[in-house]
Amino acid sequence: MGVKIQKIDPPRKFSVGLKRDIEISDCAHIYLNSNEQVTFKTDDGAEHDVCRKEWGFYATGSVNGRLPAHGLKAGLVKGHAERYCIMLVEEGKEKGFNEYLDHDQNRLVCWLDDENLQRISMTFDTQVNESNDNAFNPFVMGATYHQVHHATQKPERETAFDLSGAYSRHIYKCSMTGHFLNQHDYDLDALYEQGYVDATYGAKLKTTFEKIINLPSDQSDNKKRVARIIEFAARHFGNEKAKSVLDVGSGLCVFPYEMKQAGWQAMALDLDERQAQHARDVAGVEAQHGMLECFSQKDLGTYDVITFNKVLEHIKDPVKTLAYAKQFLKDDGFAYVELPDGEMAAKDQKEGYDREEFFIDHHHVFSMTSYAMLAQKAGFHIVTLERIREPSDKYTLAGFLVKA
Repeated sequence: MGVKIQKIDPPRKFSVGLKRDIEISDCAHIYLNSNEQVTFKTDDGAEHDVCRKEWGFYATGSVNGRLPAHGLKAGLVKGHAERYCIMLVEEGKEKGFNEYLDHDQNRLVCWLDDENLQRISMTFDTQVNESNDNAFNPFVMGATYHQVHHATQKPERETAFDLSGAYSRHIYKCSMTGHFLNQHDYDLDALYEQGYVDATYGAKLKTTFEKIINLPSDQSDNKKRVARIIEFAARHFGNEKAKSVLDVGSGLCVFPYEMKQAGWQAMALDLDERQAQHARDVAGVEAQHGMLECFSQKDLGTYDVITFNKVLEHIKDPVKTLAYAKQFLKDDGFAYVELPDGEMAAKDQKEGYDREEFFIDHHHVFSMTSYAMLAQKAGFHIVTLERIREPSDKYTLAGFLVKA
C-alpha cells in the first residue's frame, strides 16, 4: 500500500492559542509506510519534508542543512504553559513570526543554527554521565563536558597495563573550567592494587631509584621540586627548626629521600607494600602503606608540610582526599600539590592528547581554574600557583596551599 490521503471535507475547525482566537482547519490525514515521504511546499518556494520511519517520523530535514537550503529555519520555542515545540520559519517572514510569538506569549529559545547546535551538542549529546564513577566531577556539579579525543590505541610512551578488551578511552573537557576527564571501562583501582608497580617498574625499583637520584640537578624534576619547597619553607617558617614532611603517594621514594638528605624528617606513604618496603630498605625513609583515608591522625601524626606530587590525578575524588589530608597538617604548615597541566599539554603540537599528562591512569587532568577549585573545595587557600615545564618535559601546575 502506498501513500494514503484521507481528505476531510468539510475541514474540521477548532480554535487554539492563548486567547483561543486562532482558527485551525484540519484538512486531511496522510498515512505513510516506513521510508515513505511527503513534501509540503509554499508558493514562495519553501519546502519541508516529513518521512515515515519504522520507529516514528523523520520530522524535518537537517535543520542546519536541508531546511535553510529550502527557505526555512528552525526555532526552538517555549510556550506560556512550559510547553516546547520546533517551528519552521520562512526566510523573510521573521517579522510575522515574532508577532505571532508576542500574540500568544511564546518565546524563541534559540534558532537551531550551527552556532547553537554546537553549544547544545556540547551540553547534551556529549555530556559525561555523572552516574559513572570514572567520570565523577568533584569541582562543578552540573558542569558539562564535551569530547575532545577518542584514543583507540595506547600512546607510544604509555605503560602497557594488562587491560581486557580492545583499547578505548575518551577524553572530555569541561566547558566551564577547562578540566579534563579520562573516561573508560577499565578498573584502575584493581590495577593499582595488583599490577601497577609490576607494569611500571617490574623488578627494577632499586635500579630505577638509583638512576633518578643520580641525575644532575638540571635534569631532575625531583631536585627542582625539593629546591622549590625548601625555598618556600624558608620564607614561610624561617630557618629556626628542622621540618617534617608527609609525602602521599611516594612511589619510588625519590622525593622523600631527597628531603631527608636536605635535613628534613620524612614519612613516605604509598598504596603498594613493596614500595613502602623499598622506601625503608633502599631509601632509608620511614614509610607506611595504604590509602590515606585508612589512617587517623593518631596513626600518622602531624607534619609541617604535606606533599602530593602527581598523585591526585590518579584519584577519582581528589577533593575528598585533599580535604582529608588537612588533619595531618599542622595549623601553621602548608601543602604542596603538583598536578598535570592539561591546558598546556593539549596545545603541544607534537603529541597533544597522546602526552603523558593524558595517560590512561589519570582520571583527571587539570587547568589553572580546576586546580583553584580543587583547593577551595578541599578547604585550602592558594598562596602561589605556577606553570612549570619540567626537565622530563612534563607540563605541570605546582602550588603551595595553606588551610582556609
